[in-house]
Amino acid sequence: MADYCHSCAASLNDPQNKGESDVYCNECSNPNGELKSRAEVQELIARWFMRWQPDLTIQRARVRAEHFMRALPAWSDD
Repeated sequence: MADYCHSCAASLNDPQNKGESDVYCNECSNPNGELKSRAEVQELIARWFMRWQPDLTIQRARVRAEHFMRALPAWSDD
């Protein structure tokens, strides 16, 4: 099992993040453990950025999420 989600970098050692997959958190994967679409994950990450950066617009958050995702194994080949 991975220590972090290969899609968003959330800790998989945290029981709250654990889903059916060994490499994706419960937010990035569906109930069967399959990775959600790039657009779905990008939106999740963008909304996460906005929670701790309240002045960030959704458009800018999406751009930042796209850049962030490129560094993660699930999205590095896209």
